Amino acid sequence: PSRRFSVTRVRGLAFSGVEPAADMTIMRGELLSVMSAAHLGPDRRLLLKKNARFVERRGFRPLAVASAAMRADGSFAPMVVHGFVPVRTERAKGFRADVTSRPDAWARVPVWPVTLRWLHWLHVVAIVLLTMTGFYIADPFFRPGPGTFGVESFMSYVRLMHFVVAWVWLTLGAVRLYLLFSSRNRFVRWPALWPLKTAQDARNLRQILSGYLLIRHQAPHYVAHNPLQQFAYTGIYIMAVLQGVTGFALYGLYNVHSGFWALFQSPVDWWGAPTVRLIHYLIMLMFWAFLMLHVYLVVRADTIERHGGLSSMVNGGVWLRRGSHPVDDPTL
Repeated sequence: PSRRFSVTRVRGLAFSGVEPAADMTIMRGELLSVMSAAHLGPDRRLLLKKNARFVERRGFRPLAVASAAMRADGSFAPMVVHGFVPVRTERAKGFRADVTSRPDAWARVPVWPVTLRWLHWLHVVAIVLLTMTGFYIADPFFRPGPGTFGVESFMSYVRLMHFVVAWVWLTLGAVRLYLLFSSRNRFVRWPALWPLKTAQDARNLRQILSGYLLIRHQAPHYVAHNPLQQFAYTGIYIMAVLQGVTGFALYGLYNVHSGFWALFQSPVDWWGAPTVRLIHYLIMLMFWAFLMLHVYLVVRADTIERHGGLSSMVNGGVWLRRGSHPVDDPTL
């Protein structure tokens, strides 16, 4: 059962190029299994894999075919792969119709643990609140008088909310840092922050970028984050650290005589408080630029690939075509 191909011995087979009729062994089955059991050069192996990925993305299963002729002494020559036949159980009706009409061709794969999903949405809430309060602190576009909303100083309450949510956001960051080194999910651990682990990842990055720019129709498929997404998320972590540093520097201005907060005053000493505030504000805008692009790309990917990336941050799973061989988990 672990061998995903069948072997048939055929006697007296006659076809063009083989004269006279010969006894042969014919192998049929899953492409990678047949290629591993047969003789195949590296160039032809690469070409077959590339063509197989092309037909798999269109809902076909590549049925590989190999054969070996029997020698005069009764033994068989090494298996030679002839190619594959794209097999499908029903007529192609278009990609979208196929998703609903052939649910057996898809498999749900759990990817994101519940802790990471909670962190994701709590980060969203925290960033929205920090943006609303931070924008008002930078530009108080309305100033209610004393007693409005039942408070004497509206700005003081906005600042208090900004500080409280900032500490909550830093706590969420500390939990994410802990998961980088403690999670049992390999897509959550710290190696996921490094986008280019192999030379193949660098080549895939160019192809994925071409796909996003609509230059290339097909791009390498990943279960979790592709290299371009990993670059973006690693950049977000770096921006979050910078935002925390500038935020601590500004927060410490209200207690400059404290030895503890003096440790965080270096940015203010170097560039001055106005410049640090400007950097803090610009990073906020960069967060929102990423958020808008992130939402667009997630919706686009779900619309085109039916991957389920958007819903994966709710239920933790993505959908993959059977036989799709994702780059980051080719044995899936």
